[in-house]
Amino acid sequence: MAQKFMDFNSHENETGRKLQKLEKVVEKRNHKDQIAKEEAESFVLLVSSVKDYAIFLLDVNGNVASWNVGAERIKGYRADEIIGQHFSRFYPEEDLAWGKPEWELEIAQKIGRFEDEGWRIRKDGSRFWANVVITALFDQQGQLKGYGKVTRDLTERKIAEEKVRQLNTVLEKRVLERTAQLEEANRIKDILLRQEQEARLLADKAVKEREQFLTIAAHELRTPITSLHGFAQLLNRRLEKHGEVDIDSLKKMIQVFESQTVKLNQLIVRLLDISRLQTGKLTIELERADVADLVQRIVENARERTERHSINLIAPDSLIGYIDPVRFEQVVTNLVENAIKYSPEGGLVEVNLSLEESGMIRLAVQDQGVGIALEDRNRIFEAFYQGQQAKYGGLGIGLYISRQIVELHGGQILLEFPEKGGTRFVVEIPVGTDS
Repeated sequence: MAQKFMDFNSHENETGRKLQKLEKVVEKRNHKDQIAKEEAESFVLLVSSVKDYAIFLLDVNGNVASWNVGAERIKGYRADEIIGQHFSRFYPEEDLAWGKPEWELEIAQKIGRFEDEGWRIRKDGSRFWANVVITALFDQQGQLKGYGKVTRDLTERKIAEEKVRQLNTVLEKRVLERTAQLEEANRIKDILLRQEQEARLLADKAVKEREQFLTIAAHELRTPITSLHGFAQLLNRRLEKHGEVDIDSLKKMIQVFESQTVKLNQLIVRLLDISRLQTGKLTIELERADVADLVQRIVENARERTERHSINLIAPDSLIGYIDPVRFEQVVTNLVENAIKYSPEGGLVEVNLSLEESGMIRLAVQDQGVGIALEDRNRIFEAFYQGQQAKYGGLGIGLYISRQIVELHGGQILLEFPEKGGTRFVVEIPVGTDS
């Protein structure tokens, strides 16, 4: 009996110890649950009180399941207005058109997280620039329970960035404009420098041409003047010594006086023509004239003045054209005299006048002279340029004036070099009309 009583007490004590242990376990678990509950309540309190972030939950279908103060402040909805509504109402129409909200949830479910920046819509319809993070929520078995969504309003930052971008754009535009202005200024500066250099070169060239002209003119004018002066002295001495001069000597002296006077007159005319050309005052007056007769007279006069050369003329009996007879005679005379000057003694000068089918009067004057050096050919029509022809004398302005006169007639003067040698100048001018 006593033994049974002892066994009962022992069993009762063991049971009490187990009950005490169980009570401690329950108490510990209750304590943990209390802590977890308090932590959950604290977290909920924390989330609900956050004002700078919209923090809320979505169910597996994307419907709003919770709402905090920050969400109300940012998006404008109260909790009772939005909970249960699909979160797609926060998206603009252009995003809804291609299903962006559903796509975001799909990405979050697949990789666990989705982040984006873009325009979102407030309750009043206004837009704001948002940073959005969507996190998929799974239970311990891996089942999707919903989504956590955090939204930040970055509109002010976006506006600031846009202002910075606009300012950068304006700055870049101004830099480009300023660069363009500087480039234009440099371009103008370079143009002015080149113009200044060209003007300086032209001025230097003009000075050299003037000096060259004065030297040549002085020499050319001195020759006939010296000749006239010499024959005048000779005539005076003979008169003083003999009291008279025989007819033949007097005729020769008169011929010299006449030829030198003609030469002086030609020099003066050419100098005046140069002046007129440089001032743009050289003009022509077209009139009906027989060009063939004019050329024939010039050739006949040239034949009378030279016994050392032969001049062959091929021309029609008559060729009527509209020319300035005085100026055109000046051209033909210059070409024929040059051909005689540069031809060797006994040489043949060929003058050919014709009317072309194109309606152009063509005059060709060819000599058998030394020709024109290659380095002189491009400059032969320049004023005062003589090149290797300087040893033959002259002002170096005859061809220059001739070309100007021909061009005033609407024609051109060409330079050719026949295979048999010498030089051929070809003048082509319109035959013209009386209109």
